[in-house]
Amino acid sequence: MAEEGLRQRVFKDSVWNLATTILSRFGGLIFTILLARFLLPEGFGVYSLATSVALMFLTFADLGINQAMIRFVSLEMNRNKKKATAYFQYLAKFKIFASIIIALLLFALSYPLAYYVFHKPELLFAFIALSFYIFLLSLQTFFESLFYINNKVSIITLKEASTQILRIVLLILLFYIFSKFNPLRGVFIILIITTFLVILITLFLSKKYFGFLFEKLSIFGLIFRKSSIVINQKSIIKFVGSVTLINLSLTFFSYIDTMMLGYFVSAEYIGYYRAAFTLILGIMSLLAFTNIFLPILARISSEQIGDVFNKIIHYTMILAIPAVTGFYFLLNYIIRAVYGYEYLNSSISLIILLPLIVFATIVGDLQTLFSARGKPEKLLFLILSITILNILLNYLLISYFLKYSELYAIGGAALATLLSWLAYFIGALYLCKKEFGLTLRLNNFLRPIIASIIMAIFLISFNSHFSDLNLFLGILEIISGIIIYLIAFFLLGGIKKEDVVLFNLLIKNYSNFSKR
Repeated sequence: MAEEGLRQRVFKDSVWNLATTILSRFGGLIFTILLARFLLPEGFGVYSLATSVALMFLTFADLGINQAMIRFVSLEMNRNKKKATAYFQYLAKFKIFASIIIALLLFALSYPLAYYVFHKPELLFAFIALSFYIFLLSLQTFFESLFYINNKVSIITLKEASTQILRIVLLILLFYIFSKFNPLRGVFIILIITTFLVILITLFLSKKYFGFLFEKLSIFGLIFRKSSIVINQKSIIKFVGSVTLINLSLTFFSYIDTMMLGYFVSAEYIGYYRAAFTLILGIMSLLAFTNIFLPILARISSEQIGDVFNKIIHYTMILAIPAVTGFYFLLNYIIRAVYGYEYLNSSISLIILLPLIVFATIVGDLQTLFSARGKPEKLLFLILSITILNILLNYLLISYFLKYSELYAIGGAALATLLSWLAYFIGALYLCKKEFGLTLRLNNFLRPIIASIIMAIFLISFNSHFSDLNLFLGILEIISGIIIYLIAFFLLGGIKKEDVVLFNLLIKNYSNFSKR
């Protein structure tokens, strides 16, 4: 019974984590699309560049402290609450100091970054506002991490839903009711207001569910009082150091292209590039369901890893490969429908970045596997190497293609990003084979590719009959393409009895979880 209860709890947390991921990415996608339409390419480019730099600073404020708090406080929660409190208060002090220092650093560097590094004066207000934002966001994520300790993941999901709704509502109010207000400045104020309100709620709930951690805690005591409980500070520093290297490398990997474009090209071209990248992230968010398999990967024996992991890749490719294929044929129509005609210059970056959907989703599954098996550090050297490669490729390709035009330069950034992810994909596969003896099976890709080719033939035929699609014809083409793909995939034997059994098991687990 205890083991069954543990399985249900792990599955429950996985479902809530999945819901949080989907809400975060889907809500973020809607917010970004609205933002792009309202600000137009130039304003959206300024926003994207400013937030990319701010998120880089935020990584230094986080320093892996959130993960350390989850690890060390959860270890002591049930056996020694006083020691758990000592760990929490030590890390809280660490977090507050780091957040203040990094926020002040961004504030102090706002002018030189805006005027001397990126040569865009409009960034000055953005950096000043974001220095307050990253301070609040850093503290919010710290206290939010508490809910992972006591199986209150549902609270994080509800918080994420509230945050996304609040941001979107405030954004719509800003552009339709307060239209005379400076829209770009208004967006950064929205971020600050939303995060401030969320942190107040998070603090209230933290004290409600973890009141003992806050006993005799004041700002003065947190800064000056030394705990009488002995904690292993060396272990904390060692853990924080390794996590920080991974997080910092991943952040560089994610945003270095935007920051380097900020140095080389004008703001509107950054807007085109980020608009394309946002669509890629939006498609990838639809594939976030694979996180639900994390508990399975954590529990199964080493002999079963190959079969289970290949099954996960199989399900991922069923969606990823036709998504890439369909996008190629509907590229300009999708850009016009999502962003408007002003963003048609995003198409060159989007064409190059589309294969990223396949590479990045598989890499995400590989990262999940290493985490589930307790070996995330095995990826550290690879991530560091790929980050350096990404920086070099971005510099070389952006500067080379800039000789021709700024539009080609953002294509160079897209190519650098794609090549870096391809290298990461190859390296992660090598490590996976080395650590777990696991290789990807060709069948995971073969049937989806053949079915996608059949779908592509249909899309070519459809587009040849209708040279200019309207909204109705576009929706009809998408639905018809999906139906053609599913029929072809089924006839090719892509869906088997074992797939139905696995999904029935997941649905059964989800049903049991929903009743709780």
